Amino acid sequence: QKAQLFGYDTYADYVLRRRMAQSREEVEEFLDTLTYTVRPYADTDIACIQKYASQDGVYELQPWDYAFYREKATQDMFSIEEEVVRQYFPLNTVLEGLFTVIYRLYGLSFSQVNVPVYHDDVVTYDVYEGQERKGRLYFDFYAREGKKSGAWMAPFVKKHTDGSRNYAPQVSVNTNFDRTENPLLTFQDVRTLFHECGHALHELLAQGEYQSLTGTSVYWDVVEVPSQLLENWLYQPQVIEMISGHIETGESLPENTQHTLQQLRTFQEGYATMRQVL
Repeated sequence: QKAQLFGYDTYADYVLRRRMAQSREEVEEFLDTLTYTVRPYADTDIACIQKYASQDGVYELQPWDYAFYREKATQDMFSIEEEVVRQYFPLNTVLEGLFTVIYRLYGLSFSQVNVPVYHDDVVTYDVYEGQERKGRLYFDFYAREGKKSGAWMAPFVKKHTDGSRNYAPQVSVNTNFDRTENPLLTFQDVRTLFHECGHALHELLAQGEYQSLTGTSVYWDVVEVPSQLLENWLYQPQVIEMISGHIETGESLPENTQHTLQQLRTFQEGYATMRQVL
């Protein structure tokens, strides 16, 4: 009814007025193409997990079995120990390397500042492009009671102009890392940090007058581009060298482990994509 009040045949047509895909036909063609392309890989992935399940007498793999046997297959095929990998990713080393990556990609530098914050955990940086201050970035790294789970970027102030005054963006990157004397990150933690900083850069590099049209205020199906773009650089060997340093020796993550992480990046991706499509 709402869609028809606005002159659209269906609610799907109404929603798509503010998406990159402009029609139901375009969406359906995309999903059909993706399904056709991915299905052979998904079938191979399922057969791989079924093999491990069969070893335990589970000959008809059920959805609730999948995660257990996928983990079993991962450990058997890749022999990677998360706790060993963590030793190469101290938070301070990762953060310093991340700033270097962002500087090389976007020419931005970070200067820590002492300003009032909402919790003692929060550390704050002013972000510069040359001598121009682009905005302020707050990092809230650690899990604590009352803080919601997961990871997210939140804009406190979006780039905008109010009369004669220009407002620089102020954004926060929030994670739930374990608090220790020298926090060590899993590779997934590192990936999450890169991802959320990509969202933060979307806000910090915004240009425009109106809050409703700057930064992440874009079509939903494009809002993940900056975050996944920065995340993509994480897998480059030169980036791994910048962001890793063993807690005791300072050595970068070994090449063989890097290769394993590259393989894990696409392991069971056919099945995961098919789940999204269906």
